[in-house]
Amino acid sequence: MSASAAKSRIMQARMQLESGRVDEIEPTLVAAERFLEGLPDDESAPIRTQIRALRDELASTMKPEDARALSAAAGKVKQAKAALAEGNTYGLEETLQAAEGFLAKLKDVDKAELVAEITVLRDRGRGVARPAAPMVSTVSVAATRAPLVAPERAGGMPTTTVVMHTAAEAAATVDVSGQLSIAKSRLAQARMLLESGQPERVEDLLQTAAAALAGLAEADKAPLLAQIEEIRAQTSGAASAEDARRIEQQIRRDLGAAESEMDPHPHRSAAALERVMACLREDDTRRALGSGAIETFRANVMTLQLRLAARIKAEAISRAMPLVAELEQRVASDPFAGLDQHAAYVVTNDLHTLRCRVETELRTLPETDAEARAIVARLLAADLKIDRASAAWGKAALDAEVGGSWSVIAHDIDGWAAEASDAGPLQGPRLPKTRTAIGRIRYLLDDPDTQRIRRETAGDPTIEATYRTAEQTLEGAAAKLAAAFQQVLADAERMETPMRRVELDRPKLLAFDAEDALAGTPHAGPTAARARSLDARWKSEIAAIMKSRQELYDQLSAEATAAWPGIVARTGVAPELLPTKLAARDQAVLLTGVYNRNGWDFGDPDSDFAMRFDGTPLGGAYEPHVRAALEHAWYELKLDVSDRIAWDVIAIVEGPGTIGERTTVTLRDKDTQREIAKVEEWRPVPCVRLRIIALHAGPIAVGPPR
Repeated sequence: MSASAAKSRIMQARMQLESGRVDEIEPTLVAAERFLEGLPDDESAPIRTQIRALRDELASTMKPEDARALSAAAGKVKQAKAALAEGNTYGLEETLQAAEGFLAKLKDVDKAELVAEITVLRDRGRGVARPAAPMVSTVSVAATRAPLVAPERAGGMPTTTVVMHTAAEAAATVDVSGQLSIAKSRLAQARMLLESGQPERVEDLLQTAAAALAGLAEADKAPLLAQIEEIRAQTSGAASAEDARRIEQQIRRDLGAAESEMDPHPHRSAAALERVMACLREDDTRRALGSGAIETFRANVMTLQLRLAARIKAEAISRAMPLVAELEQRVASDPFAGLDQHAAYVVTNDLHTLRCRVETELRTLPETDAEARAIVARLLAADLKIDRASAAWGKAALDAEVGGSWSVIAHDIDGWAAEASDAGPLQGPRLPKTRTAIGRIRYLLDDPDTQRIRRETAGDPTIEATYRTAEQTLEGAAAKLAAAFQQVLADAERMETPMRRVELDRPKLLAFDAEDALAGTPHAGPTAARARSLDARWKSEIAAIMKSRQELYDQLSAEATAAWPGIVARTGVAPELLPTKLAARDQAVLLTGVYNRNGWDFGDPDSDFAMRFDGTPLGGAYEPHVRAALEHAWYELKLDVSDRIAWDVIAIVEGPGTIGERTTVTLRDKDTQREIAKVEEWRPVPCVRLRIIALHAGPIAVGPPR
């Protein structure tokens, strides 16, 4: 159980919620609750309140998949609006159905607005006729008029009737209808929420409905505005009654818990009563319950608090009395008589533990309580006997204890001043005795018993001389180890910036080592800071080097790509390699976009380049100028020209040969045929030998010397 660990998980859950990783939140909150198991309620209750608040917030947060579905539906609605704006209803219903498909699994409150818009768009689509060729006659109208054509029948013959509206009139008719439809939809949703006992979500829908009616004629919106006020009045009454019921139910639940937990778990009862008092102080409670109910509940709390206080006192006294009796029995005679240092130390700890246990039991009682004051008086009397016995045990025993502790340490670290470090570059100093001296002496001086002894024997020359020797030894050992660290760092600061990860990580590890080995000394901070400064410098330099190399790589790659066609033309090689050409000795061939599999699928000492072409292994060696270009890029320019990128190769066919091919061999028992092991071999296979005279690989484009 750990309150700090639970708070850490709550902070992690908050970060997950803010970053949209809602699927990870619940497991994190469950982990936080596990850390609260076994903690007192007064310590865990505020944390559990935070967990509940996060769960409530999570419940109202839209999941990523729902947000994507809502966005997809909005896109379909936008597509339908654009089509209607152009008077095009072809495919409108399919588009709206697709939008409804995206909205199918969403909550009503999340999709309500888009559902209303879909209804309006579907109604508008049904009121717009698709263009059709007239069957009897044509009608011409002014360019500023918008005809709405409806076919009819007269005397068995099709005719065409034209209803004339201006474009503005048609738009106004559609807008009024749409606004009214949206408002009615919101009111219907508000009634559903009110009937389902969710009044807290109704007001948002009423405000949306009122906003949809803005700008409409009074005659159009008056009935709906009246409905809004009617629902709002119903909501106010429902919300107030629901708040009162909910608050009173919670208070009664906590009062019941306080009474039922009073005997087995008094601390839980106290936490429940504190929750009730906190609830009674809230403004929402005063508004919902009224002063009479609040005073009644406060009286109930006071009654339970008195019972609880009496119960806590009785339990504390019943647990403290046997402990006091045991302590008094052990100090009735000299508890240290005839004991050596270790045994006396054990007895002292036992007596101290008994006293602390009594004080722990009395901590819950008021200082003015008569029974508690009587027990404290008995503790003081026992303390006086212990102090007298300890003094009688004698200063000689104390001197022997202090001197003996130091002599053991001095024996173990003998020779620390003469040892020399043999650590390699970027390695922590290897001074084992010096490190032991620092750790052992620091532990001795920081030990509470040591500090107590020094306080109680302040001015004693024998004891102070022993501890002063320990302090001087600690100072010397710390200075020596710090100097060794500083020398390692000074050598590292003169090094060229390393490129290998194992070396780059060393300054950070040195910082951790220095902080641990020199903890409690004035050398720890400056030494660790110097190591971290070197770590930051190297990382910055590495970033600059890699950026410079990448820029050089990109520049040379562009130049190599531009130069390669000229190299190909200069060699006179054919534009592509055909299988038949591999048999022609001394013929130049071009391999385009191939990968060097030497060392992977093939390999032998005579091959720099290998691949398989049309089922035939090829093995080639670089001409000196090709090898020189690669080595210049690798070792001087420090560029990563690897066999993981595609190469263009121009080579001279030298004829048949052999090359090693990687082969996995399974070893089996000759009798049972069970697999024993697998080994790899490089078995020679026939190949065509090549001599590579030109190469294009990333930043390299090299051909035969002119």
